[in-house]
Amino acid sequence: ASENRIVLTHDLKTIPDFVYKRINQILMMPGVFAVPTEASRNDIFDNLIMIVSCSEPEEWANQIVYLPLK
Repeated sequence: ASENRIVLTHDLKTIPDFVYKRINQILMMPGVFAVPTEASRNDIFDNLIMIVSCSEPEEWANQIVYLPLK
């Protein structure tokens, strides 16, 4: 968060709780993209390319987005 970087993680057990605690404490969280380990790499790459092409990093602040997008 101090580097203002969005996190991409496979850790679906501890990271979401950590993020929600930060958000509830009104601490900045640039955003998290959570990816199950069994997700298709092609789907994830396609999603990330679309996200980078069609949005600004600030749009993902203070939220967890689960990929692949539905």
